[in-house]
Amino acid sequence: MLLVLILPAIGRSDEATTLSGQRTTGRLALAAGDAVTLLQADGGLVRLPARDLSAVELSRGPLLPAEAKYDEVELTDGSTFRATNVRVVGNKLVAEPLPAAGPPAVELPLKAVGWLMRNAHEPKNRADWQTLLAGRGKRDLLVIRQAAGTLTTVPGTVVEGSAAGDRLTFEREGGGRTALPLSRFTGGIVFNQVPQAEVPPTFCRVLDAGGNTWVAAKVELDGDGLAVTTPTGATVRYPSRSTVRSLDFGRGNVVYLSDLPLETNYPPAEKSGPLADQFPYAPLVSLDGDTRAIGQTFAKSLALPADVVLTAPVGDGFRTFRTVVTLPDAAPSDAAFKLTVEADGRPVYTATVKAGDPPRELSLNVADAKSLRFTVERARPWVGDRLLLGDARFQK
Repeated sequence: MLLVLILPAIGRSDEATTLSGQRTTGRLALAAGDAVTLLQADGGLVRLPARDLSAVELSRGPLLPAEAKYDEVELTDGSTFRATNVRVVGNKLVAEPLPAAGPPAVELPLKAVGWLMRNAHEPKNRADWQTLLAGRGKRDLLVIRQAAGTLTTVPGTVVEGSAAGDRLTFEREGGGRTALPLSRFTGGIVFNQVPQAEVPPTFCRVLDAGGNTWVAAKVELDGDGLAVTTPTGATVRYPSRSTVRSLDFGRGNVVYLSDLPLETNYPPAEKSGPLADQFPYAPLVSLDGDTRAIGQTFAKSLALPADVVLTAPVGDGFRTFRTVVTLPDAAPSDAAFKLTVEADGRPVYTATVKAGDPPRELSLNVADAKSLRFTVERARPWVGDRLLLGDARFQK
């Protein structure tokens, strides 16, 4: 998918703000891995860890006019963009950016699309749509907005669009295929995509002047331009970064497990045996950046002893859980733990972690979950002390 947006250049310094409120100005030179780098006026470089950032502001140009009219599309990775003339051609969704953004058209594989909402600029339509999404089932939905404003749905499966993009081949829930005019579905379309248990790691969110929000797995700089790759594999290219308003790293989009009310279950104290009477004791929570593993320092981490079960609530709107799974540098050389992660009782990740293993970056889809449960078991008789979840957090 290629999207090119063009707006007049805006001459100003970029500004990075940390979660603690510290501001650094310069020219964004690099945004990759786990940090951003700003080029200072004197030629010096300042590297800022992404985990410490709230946002990097790139442009203060005009936003989309309040009177603009548009449809809105959400991808399965949480990216949203506003467009006109949205249609389905074959197995792709095709759309045109808003006039202020300029050509060309946008093409996305249907498997990357979560939903299409018609006339998303109307507040009532947006409220109705959220109510619809909350009650959707396990099929695709063709949505019709009635004259009275209510939404009705036709459940089934979207097979493909016509070559002109004006009709849909649709298999109804009771069976049988038919070609239906796309214009009939004045409310939109909801696609029932199979969620991925593990999703590619995300770097930040990219917000542009058109009101679009792109979840970025990778951000690449090329001269004055900028390219964003989303976890679905879609690529958005901006010839000028003046089109991009900010790279959003935190600011309400991230919450750390160590800041949440956690439910912790411990095994009973033993009168004899390898644990003696060491229990109960709480998981160690490091908030001061002194937890180290494989040369990395984690500012907000959970260090979990064996035989502990930890449950964390997933807040509304959070789609991804991210952490680095490893053992602290101080762990014995033969330490090993088994970690199991369950979303609402459904196992989504299981792994055995041993001392000396490289850190594992874990990124799980929690879009529909209410809670995550972490079970830590020792994979060998009493060895080691803690399993580390480095910078464990939920992201929107």
